Amino acid sequence: MKTLKKPRVSVVTAFYNRGALVAESIDSLLTQTLEDIEIIIVDDGSTDDTAARLNDIKDERVRIISQANAGFTSAITRAVAESAGDYVALHGAGDLSRARRLSAQADYLDANDEVGVVGCRYTNDDVVVHLGVTTVERAPLLETFMKGCRISHGEVMFRRTLYDRVGGYRRLFTYAQDMDLWLRMGEFCDYAILPEILYDRRRLSEGVYMSPHAFYMQRKLARVAVECVAQRQKTGRDMIDRIGAAALFLSEPDRTLSRTFTRRSLDFYAVSHHDAGIFMARMGWREWRDHRSFAGLVLAWLATGRKRRHLLGLFLKYRARSRAKRSSFRATHSTPP
Repeated sequence: MKTLKKPRVSVVTAFYNRGALVAESIDSLLTQTLEDIEIIIVDDGSTDDTAARLNDIKDERVRIISQANAGFTSAITRAVAESAGDYVALHGAGDLSRARRLSAQADYLDANDEVGVVGCRYTNDDVVVHLGVTTVERAPLLETFMKGCRISHGEVMFRRTLYDRVGGYRRLFTYAQDMDLWLRMGEFCDYAILPEILYDRRRLSEGVYMSPHAFYMQRKLARVAVECVAQRQKTGRDMIDRIGAAALFLSEPDRTLSRTFTRRSLDFYAVSHHDAGIFMARMGWREWRDHRSFAGLVLAWLATGRKRRHLLGLFLKYRARSRAKRSSFRATHSTPP
């Protein structure tokens, strides 16, 4: 029996109903300049032709795991558990890794022992993210990420030993699982972002940003992950370690989060997703009760009837014109003579 050598990098990904995107996405991994890899793909109970298209891939570096639908966190946890490489590279279902991505990230981790998590510049539907990163961005992970996450969940490579040290993904985090993982890793390592564009993300219509309930849970769980940091620093354990899922009921209300929900409600109204807008406005009021969230409730009331929606439409047009004028003013006055 042939014994396969340990790969340098394990690429892990989880697919659910992405049949049309399988071929191009996986081909971007098979054509990497770094060939010493394994690719572990979990089909999380897809109901379209995803499984069939995955099974059409004929490459000894690819391993397909099929399971009943259990959600992304469960699927990606299983993929990492099955991996054997010293480095683990995440890859979003349907996204594209450019040819040098894996070799560039693995080489950087080889040369920088203090760095445990490395990302790169990437595109969101052809829009470049991290425009200001022209040289390697490197800093203490925890200190930076407490102020805001600097990497997404697709373009990242991390050390497997670090992942095991912090206990991997936590199943409570059905969303924001990456933020929770990075914050726990950040107690032991730096992070880095490479300046080269090495990854292309596809934001699909059924993604988190377009679902009000998913958007709410992602932002709320990300806030819980931040709260857990302070608890671990104080006592060595956090509320999830202590009481599990019940910890969600103990999360502190947050004014910034409330404003995020209220602003998102306006985005939904602007595209006539009135039910989604009403939901987000209510979540903003529930999170923090002030004049902003109350205004969100008033707009939710306007969204509940045809005549009132006309008034809401006039407000949104005024808001859009005002934002355009402010953007134009900033652009004009920020340009050096």
